[in-house]
Amino acid sequence: MPDLDVGSEAIDTNQVGFLSMLAHHSQLSLPNFIRLFRNQSSSDSRPNKALFELPVPPNSKRAHLFPHWNSIVRSGVQPRWRSTKPSSQTTRPPNHNSIASHTASIRRHIRTGQRDGRFLVLHESVLKLWPEVFISPIGIAEKGDNDTRLINDYSYPRGCSVNDFTDDGNFPSISYNPPGDIARRIHKLRTEHPNAEMLLMLGDIPQRFGTCRSTKTRYTCSRSFSMATWLSTCHVALAGAVINDLYESRGPTTSSVDSSNFVGN
Repeated sequence: MPDLDVGSEAIDTNQVGFLSMLAHHSQLSLPNFIRLFRNQSSSDSRPNKALFELPVPPNSKRAHLFPHWNSIVRSGVQPRWRSTKPSSQTTRPPNHNSIASHTASIRRHIRTGQRDGRFLVLHESVLKLWPEVFISPIGIAEKGDNDTRLINDYSYPRGCSVNDFTDDGNFPSISYNPPGDIARRIHKLRTEHPNAEMLLMLGDIPQRFGTCRSTKTRYTCSRSFSMATWLSTCHVALAGAVINDLYESRGPTTSSVDSSNFVGN
């Protein structure tokens, strides 16, 4: 595969052309082509090489989640579809109008994913090889000054979207902690340790996982470096629960203020 020009912000058309030609000549199915792109093998089938199986903790209330997590590490999230899902998408939905003035930002976003190995960027012609692919439109959300977030709209078109055809019966259960929990935690720490500095760790998920199309030059972009080709909020929450379990089993070792175990989110 041609080496990427890591210093450029433009989509690497040499890699796009090479991978598209390889797809046409190999005639591999989409799952097998992505396995090839990810360098998966029988000895190491992890779709995301940064994820590892974890031993099941013997005395944890979340022990039942670890086998599910380990299955995702080995094989990715395995989606199930409703019986109403057709075998192919009859109409490709247009992208949202919000992208009209953000073409450069979208290309930079795709280029970043391509450079990092998270996006499989191909010519639109490869869609003829994989008629089972459903395209979701993209939109842009503003994020402060000169910053945008690319959104994959899995709920559009209404009635025939990816979300409409997804069977969520095997999704992990999920519960949300309201902001009040965070406020109570801050209040508790401030009350118990009035003179200590309170620190709050913030996180952000700048990208969703799925499939998108760019404008102008026709590219198809498959987000191939993730826990799975499709990743629901429920599965993100599963990862968060496993992280919480690991986090809460430990505490600060050098703190003179509070050496109790950490408290997860």
